[in-house]
Amino acid sequence: MSDDVGNHLKVWRAKFDLTQAQLALKAGVSRKTINTLERGVYTPSVALALTLAAVFETSVEEVFFLKKIVNHAHVIGLGSSSPQSFKRGSTSKNKRSSIKTSRR
Repeated sequence: MSDDVGNHLKVWRAKFDLTQAQLALKAGVSRKTINTLERGVYTPSVALALTLAAVFETSVEEVFFLKKIVNHAHVIGLGSSSPQSFKRGSTSKNKRSSIKTSRR
């Protein structure tokens, strides 16, 4: 499994009082697939993730999660991803001038 994706399958399965075999039957996969998912050995396809979430009557995000959040702003060259850096006119020059103004 990718080190980037985790899951709460075992928790949801227990919440619905399902065995691995019962969940596998509902999802249309083998018990071994459910077992490898729960152990973090395998990352499901989007279709399987959606199917499993539907079995639990919840969203995919409730069952599967990203372990690491990528700083997408940095990756695409936008610099800092802090909320302040995305506000209009929040350049460091403007920040400095507002500091000077506030001292007067």
